[in-house]
Amino acid sequence: MSFFAKPEYREFSVPFDFLEDSDDAYAGLISLQSCVSIEGVRKYCFASFLVHFKDLDAMDDMIRLLKTPHDKTIKLILKFKNEKYIEFKYDLDSLADAFNDERFRRMDLACSGTNDNVPVY
Repeated sequence: MSFFAKPEYREFSVPFDFLEDSDDAYAGLISLQSCVSIEGVRKYCFASFLVHFKDLDAMDDMIRLLKTPHDKTIKLILKFKNEKYIEFKYDLDSLADAFNDERFRRMDLACSGTNDNVPVY
């Protein structure tokens, strides 16, 4: 175990859910959640993204795309250091590619976290 060990990244393509919340939409946020097994424990990864100001007028269309039933996946990148899980990141490029919509690529991360017990919604 080294203090200066390089982080290791593991990538997965996972299905995701759109978390619908009227307060999020009012604030210009889009929230996503997925479930993955990390170190043998089921974890729910969730993140909220701020829609780019140029795309706020089309946010309803973006939400409609996410709400429609789909078999799309998003790339989830897990960061480990010294074999311990540190954090995760959603790859918005994979989301934009899945829906063929560049607006998803322009979103910025507002907050993210993991939950061991139950989904957020």
